[in-house]
Amino acid sequence: MVVIAALATSIGLSPDVDMPDPHASSPLEGEPPSEWVPRAAAGDRSAFERLHERFAPGLMRFILKRVDGNADLAEELAHLTWIAAWDALRQGKFDSQRGAFSTFLYGVGSKYWLRHRRDARTDARITAAIGQAQSPAHASPADPAGTMAFVELLQDVRDLLFGESGPQTLSPEEREVLLESARGTSERDLAARLRLAPSTINARKQSGYAKMRRALIGRGWNEESVEHCLSEIE
Repeated sequence: MVVIAALATSIGLSPDVDMPDPHASSPLEGEPPSEWVPRAAAGDRSAFERLHERFAPGLMRFILKRVDGNADLAEELAHLTWIAAWDALRQGKFDSQRGAFSTFLYGVGSKYWLRHRRDARTDARITAAIGQAQSPAHASPADPAGTMAFVELLQDVRDLLFGESGPQTLSPEEREVLLESARGTSERDLAARLRLAPSTINARKQSGYAKMRRALIGRGWNEESVEHCLSEIE
């Protein structure tokens, strides 16, 4: 069962963890896809293989259209989608009474595509800040070392924003607010989206930036440089 083995390996599990004997599964020939879902949820490998065989081509076409034909990226997002689908089935998170498996699968695929697009925009904004720091407007011919130091500081900020662990690790809520801020989302818009008070969004933002300041200063950066760097992406 190649698909099950690949998915299990990708999330650090043995392919046989919490799975029944594959030879014990019932034949699926002639059964509709709706019958494969509960079997897969119960751990039937052949049922999940059939689901993958049935829906993988359509999912790939769906994602390819959204990533401008980038086959490598589409394959990565599809792989993440199938891992999430398998996890949802095994944990009973998919309710076949509320919709078809294909609708659920494409919804998961859309979620990973949107997440990739948001992260790409954030990365582009930070990269643009780094590029701007290297531009003639920011660079000083008399101080190339200072220019490179600022670039290194921005790269440390990127590491912290994208989840580097440590004593000042951002909480998921803080990271979400800071990443959205870096993407240009206003506190008011984010508060409306998350159904939270703007004051809550601001508190998370200030808490996140405080952690980043402490982390960067702990790495040896001076406070003035840190404040200037954070202002480039805020």
